[in-house]
Amino acid sequence: MGCVSFESCHTKSASQSAASVIQGFLTDGIQQKIILQELDITGVYPVDSVITGKDGSFMFALFITEPIFYQLTVGKSDPLILILNPGEKIQIRGKADSLIFAQIQGSDESRLLQEYLIYTHKNLSLSESLAELLVQKSKDKDFLSIRDSIIRQFDSIYAEQKQFVKHFVQSHPSSLASLIVINQRFGRREVIEEHADNHLFVKLDSGLIAQYPKSKHTLNFHKQMAEKAREKEIKRMVRENLEPGHEFPYFRLPSLDENQWISPSDFRGKKLVVAFWVPAQKKSIQQLTRLRDYLSVSSYKDLSVLAVAFDIYSNRWANAIKLANMTHWNHVCDLKGDASPLIELFDLNIDSLPVFYLVDEKQFIMGKYKSADEFLLSLKK
Repeated sequence: MGCVSFESCHTKSASQSAASVIQGFLTDGIQQKIILQELDITGVYPVDSVITGKDGSFMFALFITEPIFYQLTVGKSDPLILILNPGEKIQIRGKADSLIFAQIQGSDESRLLQEYLIYTHKNLSLSESLAELLVQKSKDKDFLSIRDSIIRQFDSIYAEQKQFVKHFVQSHPSSLASLIVINQRFGRREVIEEHADNHLFVKLDSGLIAQYPKSKHTLNFHKQMAEKAREKEIKRMVRENLEPGHEFPYFRLPSLDENQWISPSDFRGKKLVVAFWVPAQKKSIQQLTRLRDYLSVSSYKDLSVLAVAFDIYSNRWANAIKLANMTHWNHVCDLKGDASPLIELFDLNIDSLPVFYLVDEKQFIMGKYKSADEFLLSLKK
């Protein structure tokens, strides 16, 4: 029987009476290599490996002081994830080529997590079969209808996976297994969306604090939740300060020719339109063109315009201005694209631009608008 004692990260203390153990038999795994890795919020780390005995047996003895996530891998088979508590002895019996279906004894948390692993394995296998079918049918005459049917089946599988995960976390809010499940993707797709399903994250955070208050996994998750709550509050305050009646935030950026730095405060004493836009996006150019056309023939043609671009290429920015005939406006850009500090300062979504602000003579916000049409309608009123 192979045996390894791992102490480099989990030092044995005087309070520990015995090692925690992962042991078992692989019925088709005689003298095969089993790799043991630790999982945490920052990544996957090697612990050790053993060669199974002539009877397929193996054992890892681990000195731990808190629950640890481990991953067992044999060859190219899907890994089996285990949750090992101090003093536990997990026994595994199964096949090397289908480890996630192995019988698990001695760990309720690990068996619970296995339910998720098996369900997800089934859905991923179905998705892979559909992907293969899509390739096989790519040259058929009725491929478009076949493709649409396969996409509907993909969406149905994803919806089932999403429902399963939500129910899993809802039913086990104090389980470390839920902490693993809530952060998993299905293929490339996110399953639990933190914004839409925030109540699940909050419920899990409360449950883990009550059940595992000293676990590093609990504390890391709790810290993440606290940081995100602070970020949400900061964004709320930012949005509140961008409402009509508040003073327009100060910033200063280089102009198109880089010979001048321009700030909205330079226009104090005049009404000002501040337009945030993206030169590479057709929607932005169309909306700014509508604004240009309206202001050129209306009684508001003397309204000052400061166009704030988000781009990383000065040539593309300059060409967009020229092609849209907007050279008479004031233009600024820090050439940092979506990494510009203004994205956070004004709580902007780069894909939802343009956004327009109307600022009065004293630099107070009169209105915020999601499109040129919305802005122009407010002017007419």
